Amino acid sequence: MIRAYMLLFLTVCLAFLVGDDVQAVTVMSNTEILRQTEPITAYTLAGRVTTINLPTTLMLPSYRVSYQELNALLAAYGLTGSAGYQITGLGKPQLLTVHQTHATLKQAHQTTKQVDGRNQAGYAGELTIKNVIYHDVKLRGTTKIKLFMPRQKLAVFQLDAGLGKFTTSNPRVQVTALPGEQVPEATFEQPHRPGYRFDGWRLHIGHHWQKVQHLVARHCPSHHVIHAYACWRER
Repeated sequence: MIRAYMLLFLTVCLAFLVGDDVQAVTVMSNTEILRQTEPITAYTLAGRVTTINLPTTLMLPSYRVSYQELNALLAAYGLTGSAGYQITGLGKPQLLTVHQTHATLKQAHQTTKQVDGRNQAGYAGELTIKNVIYHDVKLRGTTKIKLFMPRQKLAVFQLDAGLGKFTTSNPRVQVTALPGEQVPEATFEQPHRPGYRFDGWRLHIGHHWQKVQHLVARHCPSHHVIHAYACWRER
């Protein structure tokens, strides 16, 4: 039990030797299963060995997922699939592309995972990313990530960097959260803007604005999406 609690606040630093470079990968987690990332060895199209940091599990917000939603969820990790995504284990295998934009998922393999120290019931599947692009670098082959679709309704934070951008050069990404869960910073890459310092988020909830330093899903609106806009302070 003591060991389990220690794991909730453990930050593990791993270093990998890649060619003549040493890349440091930080795995941060305040949960045991979801919200963790792991380093994976990959190859660029030019044949260079590199290390990419993948989420161990991607949490889906609903039974109907779109190509655009997967793009936004994966962009939080600097990932995208230029040839689409294949979902298995949640009904029949389905391929999502720019042309086949939506998939309807089934309640197939029920399981329980820990999210923010609490057991959550849901359904497990797998996502295969074809023609992976990681931080604008094209990689060889495919990459697989576990999927988890909780039975409990999720909130979706749509993060907008405003005049800044995320490391992926994308101005907007999405992250999912359970009610009451604080989304760890490891779940997404902090936005940046030349000449400015990131200074938290401004949430648009209903007709009200609220500035926060940390994203907490205190409620799940009927439309599932909570808009958060980056705040900037001049250096």
